Amino acid sequence: MKKMCLLLALAVSFCFAEGIDVAFEAYKKGEYQKAFIHYQKACDGGDTASCFNLALLYDNGKGVEKDYFRAKEYYEKACEGGYGAGCANLGFLYDKGQGVKQDFSKAREYYVKACEGENAKGCYNLGALYKNGQGVDQGDQGAKYYYGKACDFELQTGCDAYKALNTIDD
Repeated sequence: MKKMCLLLALAVSFCFAEGIDVAFEAYKKGEYQKAFIHYQKACDGGDTASCFNLALLYDNGKGVEKDYFRAKEYYEKACEGGYGAGCANLGFLYDKGQGVKQDFSKAREYYVKACEGENAKGCYNLGALYKNGQGVDQGDQGAKYYYGKACDFELQTGCDAYKALNTIDD
């Protein structure tokens, strides 16, 4: 019985993996509706990267009508599943008020999750909130810290922002 369950689990994993590959190839070819179908199946099966990719399709209106509300739903699924880019993009929706009421505190919350998950853009955007005093107390120290983390995660714009703040201190 255990062997049968293991084989079934492996078969299901293989099917999802194959579906994700098909979705990725379809996306690269501009076959967004086909990608959507395969990402939807994988997301429904618990693949957080596929949930993120579904959100991107809705966010950018590729293969589906542009819909920030639906994008938010899938970014939430990705973020809740520990996918840092989902948290970063969810933070961005709140930061810019796209499909949600603009809320810098919520943006900060999701950027923190993203940054803790080693997502460079989440760290960078958190640094920008500190730099601009949006949802946090304005401060170059906080901005410098998060820009530095973005740089540590190899985001050049984070390095540039960190360097610019260090130049101001000199």
